[in-house]
Amino acid sequence: MEDQLTELDKLYFPHKWQKRFPFDQVLEEHIKFFNKETEKLKKSIRCELNVPYGLLPREKYDIIGIDLPDVHVHGGYWQVKEISHSNQGFLASVLHKNAIKLAAVGYELCPELSLQEIMLEIEVAIRRILDYAKKNKSRGIYLSGHSVGAHLVAALFSGFIQTLSSEEQSLVKAVFLSCGLYDLGPLTSTIINEGLKLTDENAKLLSPQNMELSSPEHVSVYVVAAEEDSPAFLDQSKAFYEKLKNSGFKVEYRLLEQVDHFNAVEKMIEEDFEATQLFLGEIRN
Repeated sequence: MEDQLTELDKLYFPHKWQKRFPFDQVLEEHIKFFNKETEKLKKSIRCELNVPYGLLPREKYDIIGIDLPDVHVHGGYWQVKEISHSNQGFLASVLHKNAIKLAAVGYELCPELSLQEIMLEIEVAIRRILDYAKKNKSRGIYLSGHSVGAHLVAALFSGFIQTLSSEEQSLVKAVFLSCGLYDLGPLTSTIINEGLKLTDENAKLLSPQNMELSSPEHVSVYVVAAEEDSPAFLDQSKAFYEKLKNSGFKVEYRLLEQVDHFNAVEKMIEEDFEATQLFLGEIRN
């Protein structure tokens, strides 16, 4: 069977999330979960929605909850517009109980913008959120990204973080990278690349695995992988962890058992979930 798979299928093989839904249904169910849980939460706690950080329609972020901000850059294959900042609020269900604010960042997607332009949008968004944090005397921000979001957050450490003032750098306390692809090379031969339009050359340039990365010494970085994700994602997470360690980062690798690519983020609404406890524990320290 594996010999008959397309290049895209091979990237994600084996599809262990089929334990829950067929492959062609899993993304639809994932989006339904986001929409349902976020809508329920927005009705129960105070929010500031669609705060602009730029001029484009998707250059907005949602602030959900109180006190100390988390910042979440969502995933979505760089092209799935149904996954956006507007349905990432579900992550605040546990955070709000622990007096943590969620800022969910929106951004344009391929093919409207190139991947390089998307990476620049994330930098602008983080600058605006840092301004918000300084204005509100926040104790710090915690950057997190899932899937595509993990790639975008990781790329911030190729130069952007170093451009921040010492005050701004001190506000960035920890980084959580979940189920990311850090080497985009395998994507150039898949159907995903119809929207990304990556060449082999710029796929290499835009891959955090190939970038020169550095971080302030105080920032803790967690590379989180899901045991039931595909071997491609697991191998990339391990390789990226090694790169960060060899680059002098304060980094920890965490493998979530019996978790797949999708519920690695869905289960964050459960307070006893290992990744949730990891996140809350870092903030409490």
